[in-house]
Amino acid sequence: MEQKQINYLIRLSKGGFYKKKQFKKIFNNYILTGKDLLMFLSFLKEERGFGQSIKKTVLNWIYSHQPCFLEKELSQSFKDFDGLTILRLFHPKPLNNKFQKAFLHIKENCKELRNIY
Repeated sequence: MEQKQINYLIRLSKGGFYKKKQFKKIFNNYILTGKDLLMFLSFLKEERGFGQSIKKTVLNWIYSHQPCFLEKELSQSFKDFDGLTILRLFHPKPLNNKFQKAFLHIKENCKELRNIY
């Protein structure tokens, strides 16, 4: 994902009702991987906070993917963000046993990575 795309999403997320609506609509088209999500959140943190629309949109992104995809994609890091940070900030509730196992796996992998670095 390019910096231009991230800036575009950030501008939409800071806008009024219709811009936020468009932001929610196109978010999954721009944020395709866990790395994209981590990059977006890292740059968003510098610009603004994580309001209700951001939280709902990120949770929808999480729930729109398979648990095995989430395990693979969120077990990495970008700057000061990793899968564990996402789980702590957005508090996704496991929809079923597979999501529960995926979230536990993400936590374990991220803790291991933090211990290495």
